[in-house]
Amino acid sequence: MSAAYEPRITVVFRPEIVAPLRRGYSRSPCKPALWMEHVRQTPLGEHLDTLADFEPITTALLASAHTRDYVSAFLTGKPRGLAESSGNGWSAGYRDSVLAKVGALLAATQHAVTRPERIVVCPTSGDHHAQPSRGGGFCPIAGQVIAGLELFRTRGIATAWIDTDEHYGNAIPDAAAVCPEVGQAIPLNINPSGSGAAYLASLDQGLSRVEHALVTGSVGLVCVGHGADSHEWDALGGSVTTAQWLETARRTYAMVARASRRLQRPVPIVTSFFGGYRDDDYASVLDLHVADVAIARDVLAQARTPFTPTVSPPHPDTSGATAVHPR
Repeated sequence: MSAAYEPRITVVFRPEIVAPLRRGYSRSPCKPALWMEHVRQTPLGEHLDTLADFEPITTALLASAHTRDYVSAFLTGKPRGLAESSGNGWSAGYRDSVLAKVGALLAATQHAVTRPERIVVCPTSGDHHAQPSRGGGFCPIAGQVIAGLELFRTRGIATAWIDTDEHYGNAIPDAAAVCPEVGQAIPLNINPSGSGAAYLASLDQGLSRVEHALVTGSVGLVCVGHGADSHEWDALGGSVTTAQWLETARRTYAMVARASRRLQRPVPIVTSFFGGYRDDDYASVLDLHVADVAIARDVLAQARTPFTPTVSPPHPDTSGATAVHPR
């Protein structure tokens, strides 16, 4: 069987996954719509197909990763402090957008294993800091955990997460402490550390573990959360230069390509967009996410996408972040 990926890319999106209105420091709730508008103006836009046939997650799925008290608070908005614990505020519209957003990630993972020859993009973030009993770090619901558990329970497929956000993704290990099945469903949660060359070396170590898990069959899906906040000019980041950020993407997708060749079949893959905080120039964040997907297409489908991201240095009058660092 061929290990080739198709040059068409599936993007899981519909407007309901976007928060009706921005509150707080993070633009992540609005990012899917901003990225969809942005990518259509680039050469990558003509290679995208949209998958919109998915539903919001149910209360039962929420309860697979969160306590009863937090599920109730998130659904009803009361008590307010707990409902707003992610830092993004709360409203019925925001709640509904989050339920649909996690539904998009769940649909993306299911679609990837059904159509492994397709690169699947879920242009969402805000999944990897939520704890079982509360939200955190702009993340209200542990979407990684919910999608991974559901895939494992319904299809027996385990997921490896390659989380190259600037900030450690605690949602998976935190959930495993109260739901041991998470360790089977998501046995690998790769979070590179350090900066510059040390960051890339740490990434390589994690990628080696994922490749071994893929070829030995202990993992059947790779999910990538490439945060733009690891870029040196991000308001809450600073680990890598533009060249190193792009190299992170190349090394990640090259590992998936190697594993696919060794298995003689495409490895199911989903890529999503984690942090990115540039109030002074959010187009830089969106351009990095376009570049990530373009590199995935170049490396996996061997289909060159002529795109170079424009990442601007912080404006001289920018004083920096105005929020608590979500590490």
